[in-house]
Amino acid sequence: MVCWTLIAGLLCAQASADAAIAAGELPSHVRRPVALVPAGDVVLVANQHSGTLSVLDVRAGQVVSEHPVAGRISHLVPHPGRADAWVLDEAGHRLLAVTRGGGGLQVVQVADLPAYPVRAAVWPEGRRVLVSSLWSRRLTVLRMDESWERTLGRSELALDFPPRELLWLPDERRLLVADAFGGRLAVVDVAAERVERVRQLDAHNLRGLALSGDGRTLYLTHQSLDSSAWTDRDDVHWGILMTNALHGVPVESLLRGEGDPLRDAWIERLGQVGRAAGDPGPVWLDHQGRLAVALSGVGEVSVTGGSYAQSVAVGSRPVALCVVGDLLLAANHLDDSVSVIDLGEGQVVRTISLGPAPELTASQRGERLFFDARLSHDRWMSCHSCHSEGHTIERLSDTLGDGGYGAPKRILSLLGTGRAGPWAWNGSSESLEDQIQKSVRSTMHGAELSADQVRDLVAYLHTLEPPPPPRPVKSAEVELGRQVFQREGCQQCHRPPTYTSAGVYDVRLTDRLGARRFNPPSLLGVGQRDLLLHDGLATSLEQVILELRHPAGRSLDPDDARALLEFLRSL
Repeated sequence: MVCWTLIAGLLCAQASADAAIAAGELPSHVRRPVALVPAGDVVLVANQHSGTLSVLDVRAGQVVSEHPVAGRISHLVPHPGRADAWVLDEAGHRLLAVTRGGGGLQVVQVADLPAYPVRAAVWPEGRRVLVSSLWSRRLTVLRMDESWERTLGRSELALDFPPRELLWLPDERRLLVADAFGGRLAVVDVAAERVERVRQLDAHNLRGLALSGDGRTLYLTHQSLDSSAWTDRDDVHWGILMTNALHGVPVESLLRGEGDPLRDAWIERLGQVGRAAGDPGPVWLDHQGRLAVALSGVGEVSVTGGSYAQSVAVGSRPVALCVVGDLLLAANHLDDSVSVIDLGEGQVVRTISLGPAPELTASQRGERLFFDARLSHDRWMSCHSCHSEGHTIERLSDTLGDGGYGAPKRILSLLGTGRAGPWAWNGSSESLEDQIQKSVRSTMHGAELSADQVRDLVAYLHTLEPPPPPRPVKSAEVELGRQVFQREGCQQCHRPPTYTSAGVYDVRLTDRLGARRFNPPSLLGVGQRDLLLHDGLATSLEQVILELRHPAGRSLDPDDARALLEFLRSL
């Protein structure tokens, strides 16, 4: 389906941008590159925040042009037909096909998608485009005609988790779909259009997926948080609390058997005691045995060649890699730049700025701090490590957030946290500033933050909105559920509009130290949480309401229970 109104608007904006570029100027704005795709003699760079594509001449080391394409771009992949690339418009919830020509960039196709598309994968043999949509928890299969210019049909597969990364398996009919926050991997039979199985890994932040040259081994970068460890200095220093790793997982173990596939895998711990490598990102390897891993939290890329193995400094938060000849490109998300690494030498040969940018705002400075593992002791973790993209990694952590060790608590989402004080499970932090300083000092064991750094982090957290419901809700049942919510007294602890309150309450569920009085977390976005209650005892809202009968301890009428669940998912 082609959206001519959208295309006309994009072409007008593009004409204005092209005129500025012709005058030797690139627009001044925040870009935030997220993906790289070689296209002939240039490389296309997808800029998330500006919704533009930069055309990069790598050999000349400069941006040739920049073109507005979408409201907000989440991904970019090669197009197998006459166009150059598929672009995911995260803001408009669309898949765009773009092609270069006539000195500009043309949008030649638009397909509607479930909300919040984040990754795309192309199956040339089956003429399919696969798209993962984060908060919709959907995998969309688009069936294309022979020219790849028209959509013949579509299917949507529901997933039990919010998806992000995608990778084709060697048989070229199965697709791996990775959990955006926790440790689940789904194996999808694309030809049959069904989810075969979901494997649970003892891991989170699955950010890098790649296959070995023989297709037998999945290279997987991730982090692992040990919920039995304490967040004291020793467990942080020795890498006991948080592991940053590259695993080699036998593909066969993903397709067969039970349990954690990481048990059958070899592991390379990224970084070392004294100089860790928080938040590993994309991984790339080739048939020559060359390997690169983006160490996103510390602004480095680990590169291994025939005669060297080293980490090289690039820009802030490298989140995408691609190769052109013997050059490895890294897109530096928070620097609006691309680092060019010579694979023969394992050294950065140039850094290409994507264009001028305005002075950073407080929230943008806070964003840089949020994703920087150098805030922690020895670079083991960033804020993002436990609060992935501001959300949660669905794990328990034994922090001093409740005043002591011995009773691990569920890691809370920070989406919407700016409006949901007080903070910590016992409500001990009355200000977000205090909670941030305490987390960096007592959990991450980093240096004391300056007042400006704290203000910047607070400004960034205030930009994080609660996640939307995973699916459309039924308005009639939502209103009935609101009445049940009020009648059952839920609002005494979870008061609108923030659906939390300042006190601590007896929840009738004790932790390992016998405590049963807690501050209620906000219910905004509760439908996007996969662990619930302070100790993660419940894995669904149904379990909380129907089995644990929280909070009143009595059973609800089935119709009331169904309506209450619908209301909670609408928040």
